[in-house]
Amino acid sequence: MIKYTFSFLLFVMGLSLQAEQLYVNPQNGNDANTGTKSQPLKTILEAAKRVNANKEQEATTIILSEGVHLLTQTVVFSNDKYTLKNRLVIRADVMPDDADWTPQKMPIVVTATPLESGIGGQEARGIQPEVSHVTIEGLRFTGSPDYSYMDGTNLRRSYPIWRDGKNLDDLLITQCLFAGNADVLPLHVGVIANGYGLVIDHCVFFNCKIPVVF
Repeated sequence: MIKYTFSFLLFVMGLSLQAEQLYVNPQNGNDANTGTKSQPLKTILEAAKRVNANKEQEATTIILSEGVHLLTQTVVFSNDKYTLKNRLVIRADVMPDDADWTPQKMPIVVTATPLESGIGGQEARGIQPEVSHVTIEGLRFTGSPDYSYMDGTNLRRSYPIWRDGKNLDDLLITQCLFAGNADVLPLHVGVIANGYGLVIDHCVFFNCKIPVVF
């Protein structure tokens, strides 16, 4: 009986230490679902709300399916519980290293958030990780369909990834594609981040006015 109880406790402890995983599928997901692979969420925004509310000391992985992930408001991650080992990871379901990967399988993140006053004009922010120890990988970010040059002075600026905190550290962005078009999908800056430890690894920047501001 003692051996059985000890084994059971180890089993329960093992369950409690499992990393948090949330699946997001904009085509057949529902934000009322549990967030498992068979019951995915619909939006990255809902995934962020659940991550911010979960105070368990564990890693988190948000897995995005192929398709268009439309951001109608800035997605802010504010639960600063992560460590170098237990990270917040936002990644594609099928990664470029996978044998069955094709460009069509890259999740497309489109920022169409309301404009707010910012540095040098009106701006829109997409994913905003206000926490340390974050990895974003395997995603395709486009410019915004709603933002173009207003005139020669006041600009409408699209920032797919933005980090504001000056004391934050360790933001890794890898195997991502940032693609814009000056007339149709303007993309001002692919990544703009305060703080420390920004690493851009194996990313492609196509028709971005500025790839990265650190």
